[in-house]
Amino acid sequence: MKKEVSVKTLDRLCSQVVRRRAMQRVGGCERCLKKKISYQNLDWAHLLSRNKHSVRWDLDNGVGLCGGCHIYLDTHSKEKEAFKLEILGEERLAMLEARERDMSKVDREAVRLYLREELKKYET
Repeated sequence: MKKEVSVKTLDRLCSQVVRRRAMQRVGGCERCLKKKISYQNLDWAHLLSRNKHSVRWDLDNGVGLCGGCHIYLDTHSKEKEAFKLEILGEERLAMLEARERDMSKVDREAVRLYLREELKKYET
């Protein structure tokens, strides 16, 4: 029997994709737009809770933020709601929220394969 892909493995992959994507998109923090030298200087932040595995590794649910913006948004719910709409728009946000309500078991191997392919787009 094949061993299930760990949460830690998927977190590592998704974090790299989201932070590298932020560097490609804006060169740093996706909120304040402060430039960063490397994706490693960004946090992997979630727009919706990461507690639900249905959206934990969903790329629509992740943004690359500087530490200050990450803490700020996590402690200012109105601003976070506005930021979600700004980043995703109403339709994509509604679809992400619908996926969050999905109670199906996540196929971690499929997520791993998908994230590995996505990572290739952002590797230099």
